[in-house]
Amino acid sequence: MPCFNRPELLERALGAVLRQTHSNLEIVVSDNASTDHRVESLVRRLADQDRRIVFFRQLKNIGPMANFEFVLSQASSDYFMWAADDDWIEHDFVESCLKEFERLAGKAVLITTEAQYETPNGPYRFFAEGRGLRAVPDIDGAAYVMAIAPHLFGNLIYGLFHRSALFHEGRPLTRWVGPSLNEMGFFLLLAAKGRIRCLDKVGLHKRASALVCKSAEWLTVGGWRPGGPALLHYKCIGSMLRYHRSVEDDLDVAIAAMPFEARDKTNIRDLAIRNLYRHLRHQLTGWRPPPSHR
Repeated sequence: MPCFNRPELLERALGAVLRQTHSNLEIVVSDNASTDHRVESLVRRLADQDRRIVFFRQLKNIGPMANFEFVLSQASSDYFMWAADDDWIEHDFVESCLKEFERLAGKAVLITTEAQYETPNGPYRFFAEGRGLRAVPDIDGAAYVMAIAPHLFGNLIYGLFHRSALFHEGRPLTRWVGPSLNEMGFFLLLAAKGRIRCLDKVGLHKRASALVCKSAEWLTVGGWRPGGPALLHYKCIGSMLRYHRSVEDDLDVAIAAMPFEARDKTNIRDLAIRNLYRHLRHQLTGWRPPPSHR
């Protein structure tokens, strides 16, 4: 659990981890040099009560990506998950994911659940981000990567990973996120190693603003873009184009690292880039077709 300056939310998030029905846990907490000293006081108090907690405080803020990588480097078990300090998980989240790993008998690299988004004013209406993942056929290799590519979503980062899959060529997979900070290359390279599954149940509660909730829903169910077409906001078009080109560069690096033949890598790249710029077109026009029409 990387954390920074949110003691009240951290207490809820960490409490949910401590109450898991699967109790054999190693809980690594890294405070990214919070200026609010209540963060350190809270975690040290809980660590005194529960020896499963291992606490680190960074001497200076190393940035969110480096802090994510730090907690991974400190973990030692066969399975690993990142937990956000402002979200919380259901009491059986870890147990449910471990059972799915066992059912898939070594084929999976990441198991997660659906998320219930929560605004400061209460729960947002539910939408199933993982429905597309559950429809992916039982295939392997490059064909699987191509089939799953259109259905990946950001909250997968808070699932349960087989820890060995989070390393590639001796380096943490986080190194393939790239300057754009877009997770797509990370997930595609992960999918080249095995199956990604999303259980048909809510296990994660995601705290977000109303606008973030609406945007995540739009990516899932389609319709009109919250805030309207980006074409109406001329000042943002240039930055959007630069961002998508940066994502394209990061995708190239991740796809090049995949253990497939050159033709398969080319096919994966073509599909990933089409998906990337289709998403840009949806943002610019403000309209995203519902899933059945894509």
